[in-house]
Amino acid sequence: MSLLIYTTDASADLVDYIDSYIAAVPSLGTPGRYGSFNPTTAPYDQWYQGNNSSAYTAVLDGDFTSYTQGNLTGTADTFEFGYGLTSSGGLYSVTEVELTFDFRDLNVNPQDSFDYLVYGFVSANSSYVYDYFDDVGTIQVGTSANNTLAGFDSTDYFYFEANWGTDVINDFTDGEDYIVLDSDVWANFAAFDAVADISGNTVTLGGNTITLAGFAGSLTSADFQFVADPSTIA
Repeated sequence: MSLLIYTTDASADLVDYIDSYIAAVPSLGTPGRYGSFNPTTAPYDQWYQGNNSSAYTAVLDGDFTSYTQGNLTGTADTFEFGYGLTSSGGLYSVTEVELTFDFRDLNVNPQDSFDYLVYGFVSANSSYVYDYFDDVGTIQVGTSANNTLAGFDSTDYFYFEANWGTDVINDFTDGEDYIVLDSDVWANFAAFDAVADISGNTVTLGGNTITLAGFAGSLTSADFQFVADPSTIA
């Protein structure tokens, strides 16, 4: 199942945000960078990193039945990143959420790529994060800010609503990756093509553009999909 990624204005440049967060992990110190489980004994509802005054905070929500030497077992729900840590009703949340990974109740098992994803945010090694993206594929949801999104080694979907801004997609792979548009606004390709200019590697609609950086081909109808809810994509 593809990883659903919700960006915000703060994480509009997805790779830059992840790299900046991971570069700052050592500043959390020891044991802060290694995080804590909530509750402190299994089964766990959460793993969290940072504190209420930290500019680099992460909360992983799920239903984890066990943890042994870096290996989690159970189901994963969401992984949120941002600023500050808030506690309410015995659970923690990121005070100002800047980026969300939605695993959609993913079953996780010991020594799978999910464990390495989490380890990437502990060890300050972004390669583990991108290896996970390569493994499962992504659904990247843009905002009205000027997004810079990126393709990885599996199928990636780039989801846009109306008034998406001036956006760039790096490493778009023809025949593997897709631009996905809100079907509540444009029912199908014919409806979108009637109002947009699709030329070479660029889509233009009013003041909004999507540019596929380094893409040498020409976009066709086969490169587009239309859905109302990005969570319904593969």
